[in-house]
Amino acid sequence: MIYGLENTGERVKLDISEEELIKNNGQSILNPSQVLIIIKEEIRRIYIWKGYESSVRKKFIASRVAAELQNELMHQANFHRCKIISVDQGDEPKEFLKNFNIKSVNLEKKKKIPEKEQEDVVKSSISISNYPSFQQKNPHSIRKMDNNKNSNKKVKLYQSLPNESEILDNILSITSLKSYKRKHILIGNAKLYGITKKKSEIFGTKLENENWEAIINFPKDVIELDDYKLRIHLKDNVVNAIEIFEKLLNQKNKSQADKEKSIPYQFKNWTVNNLREYCKMNKIQIPSGCKKIDILHYIEKNINSE
Repeated sequence: MIYGLENTGERVKLDISEEELIKNNGQSILNPSQVLIIIKEEIRRIYIWKGYESSVRKKFIASRVAAELQNELMHQANFHRCKIISVDQGDEPKEFLKNFNIKSVNLEKKKKIPEKEQEDVVKSSISISNYPSFQQKNPHSIRKMDNNKNSNKKVKLYQSLPNESEILDNILSITSLKSYKRKHILIGNAKLYGITKKKSEIFGTKLENENWEAIINFPKDVIELDDYKLRIHLKDNVVNAIEIFEKLLNQKNKSQADKEKSIPYQFKNWTVNNLREYCKMNKIQIPSGCKKIDILHYIEKNINSE
């Protein structure tokens, strides 16, 4: 199954087979300006394919749509625990290339700007008024260019960088988390730090050091945090840092125990078959192969919603 995305955020199922998708190394379907949701049924994968010219808005929307599809497909046995994988054109994971038997496209030639044009773009983006030292020492050193020609390239250069308003609009287009209210949004090219463990051995003695280092690679574009708490540090009305705290393991277990206690007592003594029959009679949808504790969770959720 292959889905396309409208500018409104709606998904559209495309009448394209896998054979058509991979034909001519995928170049006829995998357009650089597109974002597609590709579902590989037999290996339970949902691929978010992002063309290198696709908009930031569509990439954000795609993450939300993929999560929605994942939840919908969980009710089908074939798609239980379907995994979402992000695929950037030109930097495709080996798994994606292998599963579809296609080769990665070299984007260097497509993205490369002719040397003369690149020179004009760079020079047009420099304002002489911002560099008075150039005016005084050598006013003729900067070549005079056609204003219309350079203004067009200058606009194009700046439009390629998303501004804060665009980023804010893209984030607000994503549905808020269930049972949560959106309170604040931090925007900026901030670095995320994490603890890295380094093991070494000196004269037979094994050592392990922990350091805080900037995280370079991320598993996906949108990350949702469960059971985490944030602490924001401010100075002179500017956000200096945001700490992310994970709930301790014993606290997680305590929460799970409290959750189990909230389930009506009589259901705990029922067999799995009895619980399934109860779900069927009360039209409670549960995934195939569900364990007893999971079925109890669905029953409790149904009772609380009534």
